[in-house]
Amino acid sequence: MSYVTQEQIAEAREMDVLTYLEHFEPDNLVKKSGSIFCTREHDSLVISNGKWCWFSQGIGGNDAISYLMKVRSMSFPDAVERITGQVASGPIVRHTRSPDPPKNFIIPKLNSDMHRTERYLIKRGIDPGLIKWCEEERFIRETKEYPNVFFVGYDEDSKARYGAVRSITGTYIL
Repeated sequence: MSYVTQEQIAEAREMDVLTYLEHFEPDNLVKKSGSIFCTREHDSLVISNGKWCWFSQGIGGNDAISYLMKVRSMSFPDAVERITGQVASGPIVRHTRSPDPPKNFIIPKLNSDMHRTERYLIKRGIDPGLIKWCEEERFIRETKEYPNVFFVGYDEDSKARYGAVRSITGTYIL
């Protein structure tokens, strides 16, 4: 059995599975979309945001060591040696996810009345008093262009920050 130092372990724990695959198994890496990858061997093994999950096996992790131990059946010392002992085919670039740019929240054009929305919500079993209160507090609205219920969420400063749309007619317009 191999022996690895605490320094080797610390260095190996810093490597995420995407960096490992890019440098040690580049032919096994497949880009699905954006920053989501899978492996050529196991298409249900998904890599995203520095973590990996092998859905068909119900396992996952957040570093290259856990990948090598669970997917490649390596022992802990062997996994650490594989990461730290082998010279990569180029400089190792650590992947950090940059934050998504802020998105502007735009409220759709709203109807002046909510007759269809009220009928729809009552039919769904929502109390008319609750519907009226939500309407007065502007938590629910009816969109003008399509017959949709528009649910609005506010921040602590009472500014609309998020929303969800539910079709009254059962058809979704995206």
